[in-house]
Order: sequence, then structure tokens, then C-alpha cells
Amino acid sequence: MGTNAGITGSANRLRRDGTLIPRNSFDRSDLHRVDMRIQKRFKLSGRVTVDGIAEVFNMFNHANYNAFVTNEAAANYRQPQHDSNIAFQPRTMQFGFRTTF
Repeated sequence: MGTNAGITGSANRLRRDGTLIPRNSFDRSDLHRVDMRIQKRFKLSGRVTVDGIAEVFNMFNHANYNAFVTNEAAANYRQPQHDSNIAFQPRTMQFGFRTTF
């Protein structure tokens, strides 16, 4: 069993001398995202319609960070780490269409 096995969630904050990096010592700013969707319906004939759809996620491309490097020996200590969660991704766009009949 490791030296910090009983300390839940602190493995990444443990220093070599056995002390912990303070829990709230990293500035994690609020999440800023603006998502937008535009949709236009076109009637073709009878009951047939086509909807054109355009969506933009994180429209203003605000940098959002979730995790930071907590290893004090690392050259990038206190720098943000990549997070694959969609909430932290840069601007993304998608286009589509939907038909009904």
C-alpha cells in the first residue's frame, strides 16, 4: 500500500516532504460559454419540410480550464491541463438539416 493510499483525492497534491499543496491554491475561474442555434424551416410541397440548422458551441472561444498541473517539480506547474469534456473545448460549429414528410 502506498504512503498516501488512505488520503482520498490528495495523491496529486502530495509533496516529497509529505506535506500537501493547499487545496484551494489554484485559481479556477468560472466557466464561460455561449452556445447558439439557428434553425430555419422551408416548406417544399404539401407536408414536406426541410429544416436547416447551424449550431455554435463556445461562440466567443473563451478559454475554460478544469484541471491544473499540481506536481511542483514539473516545468509546467500551475499551468492548465487539457480536459476532453465538451464544456472545456474551444469553439465548435456544426451544420445539419432535418426533413419531415
